[in-house]
Amino acid sequence: MGFHSTATLTRELDEEWKALTTLSLILDAAKQGATELMRRYPEHRASAQAVIDFASDGESDIAGALAGVEARMPQYRERGGAT
Repeated sequence: MGFHSTATLTRELDEEWKALTTLSLILDAAKQGATELMRRYPEHRASAQAVIDFASDGESDIAGALAGVEARMPQYRERGGAT
């Protein structure tokens, strides 16, 4: 990775965070849909459970990736006035 300004790095990390957050929301929606499918059509329980398991695994992977992105975000000192 080459030299990046703080603003460029922050923008890139922000875009990565947005993408990961969106993917997390999609996986949550898939879990909700699969749960509803199991409720309505018990004969499809095995397929729905596979979707739930897949989404749950993905959510934990995304949580780790989000933590990594947040750890790489530049930290700013609080700017306060005179005390």
